[in-house]
Amino acid sequence: ERFRASTNWIDVAVKHDSASLGSAYASAMDLFDRSLLLSASSIAESHARMARGPFKDRRRAITEDATSYEVKNHQLNTAVELSERGRALLFTQPGNYRTCLDNLEAASSSLASQFRTLSIALEASTLSDEISMEGILKEAASGGPVILVNISRYGSDAIIIHKTADPVSIPLPDATPASIKTLVHVLTEVTADRPEEVQSNQILGSLLRDIWRIIVKPIVAHLENTLRLRRGSRIWWILTSLASLLLIHAAGPYSPGELSLPDLYVSSYAPALSSLTRSRAGCQSPKRKSGPRILVVAEAEAQGERPLVEVPHEVALIRGLQAQATVVEGEECIRDVVLTGMKETAWVHFACHGHQHPTEPFKSHFSLHTRDTSLALLDIMKNNLPHAELAVLSACHSASGNDITPGEVTHLTSGMLFAGFRGIVGTMWAMEDEDGPGSLRTCMRGCSGKGQSLWTVEMRL
Repeated sequence: ERFRASTNWIDVAVKHDSASLGSAYASAMDLFDRSLLLSASSIAESHARMARGPFKDRRRAITEDATSYEVKNHQLNTAVELSERGRALLFTQPGNYRTCLDNLEAASSSLASQFRTLSIALEASTLSDEISMEGILKEAASGGPVILVNISRYGSDAIIIHKTADPVSIPLPDATPASIKTLVHVLTEVTADRPEEVQSNQILGSLLRDIWRIIVKPIVAHLENTLRLRRGSRIWWILTSLASLLLIHAAGPYSPGELSLPDLYVSSYAPALSSLTRSRAGCQSPKRKSGPRILVVAEAEAQGERPLVEVPHEVALIRGLQAQATVVEGEECIRDVVLTGMKETAWVHFACHGHQHPTEPFKSHFSLHTRDTSLALLDIMKNNLPHAELAVLSACHSASGNDITPGEVTHLTSGMLFAGFRGIVGTMWAMEDEDGPGSLRTCMRGCSGKGQSLWTVEMRL
C-alpha cells in the first residue's frame, strides 16, 4: 500500500509539475527495493517477484523516468545513481543475493528478519558512500568511456561518462519506449534460432541501420567530435529497459563509404557501473612464468542434444596455443567436476550447448553430459571463484536477455561476471557448430598475431 501511495504521489507531481517529483521517485524506488529485500530469501525469489508482481512494469518505468527527470534538471550524477539503484539488482545489491536465508528462516525467523534489516542498512550505506562519489564515475570509465542509455516515456538520453571530463547527456528523441519495443520485436523474429538465415537477411541490415540512427549515431558524433576519442578505443555500454536486448555493438549505416560502429570503436557491455568497478578492483593480472591455466568444458554429445562435431576441433586449437589446458569431456563433464575446476583455474572455455530459459532465467544452463548434471545459472552464481579472470562461452544464447525483466541482465554471461570473472565473451543468439572454432581462430589471430602464445594474448586482453 505504501508503494501504491508513492506511485500516486508521482502521478500527481507529474500532473502538476511539482518540485516534489524527485522525492516521489526516490521514495517509490526505496519502498519497492526494501519490500523486495525483506520478503525474498533468495535471488531467484527476488527475480520472480520482480517478474510477476503487480507493480513490475511500473517499478521499471519509475527507474527510467526518475533518471530522465534528473537528466532534465542537469543532475547527471544523481541520474546515474538512480539508474544504478533501480536496475541490475544482481550487481548493485550483491550482499543480499549471495546468501539464501531458507535455513536461517527455519531455525529462527526473528534472526532472519534481523539479518535482512542489517543487509538493507549495509547496502544503503554502501550505495551512499560509493555511488554518490564522483570518483566512482572516473573509476568506471578508467578503461574507456561508459555510455548509459536510458529509455523513458518522458525523454530518452545517453549519459557519457569519461575519466577526464564531466558526464554529459546526449538527447535521443527518436528512442521512445515504443520504437525500442518495435526494434526488439524485429530482432527476436529475425534471430529466433535460425543463425544460418541471419547472415543474409536484409531485415537485419535494416534493423542495424535503425539502431544506428535512433541511438548510436548521435553518441558517436560526441565521441568523435567532442571527446576526440581515437578509433579502435574501447567503449562500454550500459543499457536500460528493452534496449539491453539490442545489437548496439553492430549498429551502423552500412552504406558505401560510411563507417559503422565496429569500424570505429570496440564495444563491450556491462550490467551496471558497480560491476565495472568491482571487476577492476585489483584487476592486474598476476605475474607468472607461464600462461594461465585454462579449464575447457567440452561436451560434444550431451544427452538429448544435437551432436556438436566441431567441439574436438575447438579443443585442439586451444591445446595448440601453448596453454596449460585441462579438458573435461565425456562422462567426466558433470556439474561438480566443472565447478571444482572453475575454482582452480584463471580461464574457462565452454564448448557445448547453452540454453536461455524464456521465463525463469536462473534455470538457464550449459548442457553437460547428462540432463541432471547440467550447469545452471544459479549454480554458477552460488560460487565465488577466487582465480577467475576470463570466460569464453562458445555456446548458444549465453548472453541472451529476456523481455520480462530486461534491466536485470540475467543470463549465463552475467552469472560468470557475478561469480568473479572480469571478462566474458558470450553469444546473443544461437550459433552454428562450425562458428566455435572459427570464432576462436579469429579472436586469437586478432589478439596475438601469428605464432604468439596464449600468455601474450592474456597480456593484450
